[in-house]
Amino acid sequence: SAAELKARQKEALRASWVKTQADANAVIRLTGPTFKTYVNAGPRRYSMILLLTDEKCDSCNAMEAEFHKTAEKYKEKRIETNHHVFFASLSRADAPNLFSDLGVAASTLPQILFVPSTSNTKAPRITKFMSSVPNRNMYSGQAVMLDINKFVRSVTGEAVSVEQPLKPADIVEMLIQN
Repeated sequence: SAAELKARQKEALRASWVKTQADANAVIRLTGPTFKTYVNAGPRRYSMILLLTDEKCDSCNAMEAEFHKTAEKYKEKRIETNHHVFFASLSRADAPNLFSDLGVAASTLPQILFVPSTSNTKAPRITKFMSSVPNRNMYSGQAVMLDINKFVRSVTGEAVSVEQPLKPADIVEMLIQN
């Protein structure tokens, strides 16, 4: 039907924009309107790993650096395998009303969400990760990359090697947390 054709065309345009953005940058920088168009709309044949941050949050900045490193690894794999999982970030400053709609308070940041692909036009089911990280100010470095990778693997079945040489501070951090 004409409505189905139009929906498929919109889906193809969304997928093309997301792929173009992700090919240029491992992490797509979203705003409120781009979130609604490319993440919260359906149908959509791609999934998103979404980092919610706030510029005023020190642990968000540390998390964002490791999120970008992890996204780079997945970008390499995505290009090799044509997998449809993309990484994106959204700052509270760019979409304060959206954060309220998602039930995300500034005190709970950073958060990582998984937004699965959807075959219908309903808003997707969102899986939260790292919404209650203990010792947020201590949580950075290699431990973050490993945890992000573990989460992505659990929701997508995809995994990449994110190991890198441990720095003394990372070893101390892991000992403190365990």
